[in-house]
Amino acid sequence: MAFSLKSWIFAASCGVAALVASPSAAMVVGYSVSINDPIFNTGNGILNVPDFQITNTAEVGSGVQLTGFSISVNPGSDLYFDFVRNEAAITDANSDLVETLITPDENNNQVGTSVLAYSFAGFDPGDVFQFEVDIDRLNDSVVVQDFREALFSSGMIEVSFSDGTTLTDTLDPADPTAESFTFLNDNTAVIPLPGALPLLLSAMALGGLVARRRSKG
Repeated sequence: MAFSLKSWIFAASCGVAALVASPSAAMVVGYSVSINDPIFNTGNGILNVPDFQITNTAEVGSGVQLTGFSISVNPGSDLYFDFVRNEAAITDANSDLVETLITPDENNNQVGTSVLAYSFAGFDPGDVFQFEVDIDRLNDSVVVQDFREALFSSGMIEVSFSDGTTLTDTLDPADPTAESFTFLNDNTAVIPLPGALPLLLSAMALGGLVARRRSKG
């Protein structure tokens, strides 16, 4: 029993040392959300139907897909998202980007929600998705609202990724009176390279062998 315990303690220490010494890489996971930059609804894009573009800025080749996006209006606001339209993947390298609109819907019916949400499949690094959304005031479908009043300064963006990362932003731009905005959020994570596990297992096996020989000596 004493031999076995010593062997595994030695092997484990060698394995941990090997893992710590193994190479690692920094992987960037992030997104860019642009509002009215560019404007593709020239009629009222800068007022109550702002234009959005979402870009997956995760490192190309990482395989990390953007899986979810949501944006909310200011808490306590009487403004809401009525409908979404002009949805399109404008950059889709693998031709596999599929969106699912969760809320609101695509009907201009003065019925909406305080949160606009999508789920995605095939939203690869470098892909870009666009849409525009109508913003209305409760009990008032006539007056054209200003999207900046709905979103700034405490609306929220939340974006999720296939590696489990979730990034959030409070919509509080330096100049809330501007006509176009871009929000960026990048998260850099240090991850072990794929070769680390074989190295760890080899070190543990070697440690066990050395301990066995010492016990026989």
